[in-house]
Amino acid sequence: MVDIDYLQTHLGPIDFIAIEIPEGADVANGMRHILDLVDQHTIRVIDFEFVTRDATGALGTISPTDIGQRGGFDFSVFEGASSGLLDGSDFEEVAATLEAGSIAAILVYEELALLPVLAAFEAGGSTVIGTGTIDEIELAEVLGDE
Repeated sequence: MVDIDYLQTHLGPIDFIAIEIPEGADVANGMRHILDLVDQHTIRVIDFEFVTRDATGALGTISPTDIGQRGGFDFSVFEGASSGLLDGSDFEEVAATLEAGSIAAILVYEELALLPVLAAFEAGGSTVIGTGTIDEIELAEVLGDE
């Protein structure tokens, strides 16, 4: 386990995922898994925003408390999980394909599971010189061509 001081002074890889939640979708298991990952110190939530598109096509944001109970889950547990990192252009990009009446959940998270690895390299005199994300669609295309 990584020491708490290291955890508080270093960041693991940061990534995001956006999920469309249509009206009537059962999201309870997925949301509980997010909470489990947080409780297990596997991820740290950096930002969790919710975007809507109404029947007229208007884009908006909605607080977890205003979502309330939906799909078997009480979204209010995520109230206050907003850092302000995401902005209007991020919301527009995610909501571009959002169906009317759906909510897009945008989760920005830190991968904590790798921090012990980074701490071990650093303790041995190494330095992380870069991080990044591989687009899963591009990866699937490359792997599918083998």
